[in-house]
Amino acid sequence: MLWLFLTGLLILVVSMAVALALTFRVAVNWGADLVELQQHGVASAGCVIEKRQTRRRGATSTWIRYEYVDQFGKGHRSRRNLVTPDAWDAHEEGGAIAIVYSQRRPKISLPKYLLDEIPRRPGLH
Repeated sequence: MLWLFLTGLLILVVSMAVALALTFRVAVNWGADLVELQQHGVASAGCVIEKRQTRRRGATSTWIRYEYVDQFGKGHRSRRNLVTPDAWDAHEEGGAIAIVYSQRRPKISLPKYLLDEIPRRPGLH
């Protein structure tokens, strides 16, 4: 009976370690994307293609998705971007949104106001 408990405990610990590692990887990727945009960002305009609210356990999340064209004429679609309720109210599907995308890696982008809210690290241009 003890081996069954220990096996279950091991499975739980390994599952939690995997979840923590995946969460950490996402956070590191977001940080790398932010540095990329601060160093190589180009202001542009996008078009809001999706605007949604989700409610879970009494909390409301607002997010948008947009499309934009890079300096080479190639179209891109953003991932879902969590936005403040004010920004969510300010944009309509089919409407314009100010964005910043990476000139070096154009598929990386953020709504401009989100990048403006983040203080720049010393040493970045």
